[in-house]
Amino acid sequence: MNIIVVGDMDNTGAISASDVESALAHPVTINQDEGFVGRPVTRLFASDSHVIKLKTDHSLTEDKAREWCQRQLDKERGYRIYHPQRSWVVLAREDGCAVANITPRLQTLAMALEPDSGRDNDQRFDLLRQLWDLYFRFLRETGLRQDEGLTNYGLDDAGLWYLDDDIYQPDNMVACAHSLAANMRHLRFLTPTLSFFLGQHLREHVLPLGDTMLESLAHNFADTWLPENRRACASALLRGLAPRHELPGEIIQQGRIAILADIHANLPALEAVLADIETQSIEQILVLGDLVGYGPDPVACATRIRDLEALVIRGNHDHAAGGGTTGGGFSRAAQWSLGWTQKQLDESLSQWLGGLPLYLRQDDWYMVHGAPIDATFFNAYVYPRTADQNLDYMSKRHIALCVHGHSHIAGYWMREPGGIVSFSPPQSCKLIRKRNYLACPGSVGQPRDRTEGASYMIVDRNQHSLEWRDVPYDRNELMERMRQHAFPDFLIRMFDPD
Repeated sequence: MNIIVVGDMDNTGAISASDVESALAHPVTINQDEGFVGRPVTRLFASDSHVIKLKTDHSLTEDKAREWCQRQLDKERGYRIYHPQRSWVVLAREDGCAVANITPRLQTLAMALEPDSGRDNDQRFDLLRQLWDLYFRFLRETGLRQDEGLTNYGLDDAGLWYLDDDIYQPDNMVACAHSLAANMRHLRFLTPTLSFFLGQHLREHVLPLGDTMLESLAHNFADTWLPENRRACASALLRGLAPRHELPGEIIQQGRIAILADIHANLPALEAVLADIETQSIEQILVLGDLVGYGPDPVACATRIRDLEALVIRGNHDHAAGGGTTGGGFSRAAQWSLGWTQKQLDESLSQWLGGLPLYLRQDDWYMVHGAPIDATFFNAYVYPRTADQNLDYMSKRHIALCVHGHSHIAGYWMREPGGIVSFSPPQSCKLIRKRNYLACPGSVGQPRDRTEGASYMIVDRNQHSLEWRDVPYDRNELMERMRQHAFPDFLIRMFDPD
């Protein structure tokens, strides 16, 4: 067999063909030989000094194999996460060529953090911080993430290096949260004090990516299972992260609560709803986001809600108008209105919208703009194909009632006895204990269920009931305001039920 070393990360040529040949003489059995874990299909070879991962069988021509290795080298050199001597090689035989990479044999981070590693707690904690420094530097620079498992990192005197070949798309901190929970279960040197400092360290990395990322990390970490003797450490880590996802004390009042959603800068509809609320003996107003977007009065609507001192969470339009990224989910109408809306808002109102909490939970109540299962909190919709998943999520987390917006469709989902999931249109409903309800108040400003007026919902916490209100308002006044501001016709038609 002919061994061709195509290149390495720092172009020093430190690894030779003889190093490759020596490692190939020692095949490794994954998950059996000490220190080697992973997918059983991975083909590994290891000498005392080097480890080889075979990527393909001998099925390539030499030219194709060289090209493949060169592309990997060019890509990985830009990543700056691999050991400087990591090399890509071609293994050529008469029946074809295979490609493989070879890296100096390093101690895995998992082994370095073991109690018998010879390191004290401060040294092990410093290694854990180095892991997240490497992870988030890579995420910021490339928009991609590594596999967070401790066996996927190795260290030498020069520092910590990524060992895995696979790179992944970001997932809103879900895998990161699960990895942190696994660390919390297995790394017993993590005391509550060190866990708090770890949370603070993570916060410094995550917050520049956006507060939605920070909330998602905290939310998903809090949802993972941990044994009772590790929960103090988990609570300390969450304090270090300092998310704003839980309500302190009993902020949601008893009595009748008005739930509004998706106002969308429709001032005539909002004023009609607030006038109707005055007649309904309402104790408190909760707003499920999207105060702005689509309509012609973002400043008046956002100011009106802010001055009410209502309990408000952030919708995707609020987030975008407040300076957050929009992602790829905005329609042509939403993109036009976003650009127009941002020009209307002053700095204080923009900051207020962009700083609203992403979700709120108190006891068995949960309030979110999008859907309970959505890691971003305001992008996913509750609809027939996702209702079942969302109700399962609620059941596992002991959420009796989730109120959400975003769909603009009034009504509620619940699971009937026998497991059947059903949707009920807006009508009075008595809440039955030990059932989960996923309820949408509809939209104040832009209903999408053929509702003629402005829709909102009332939750009576004393009577354990839901009811919906459909309030008429002057739609012509709204559309005239849009024409005065030169809104395009396709946007104006969105507010016309005919």
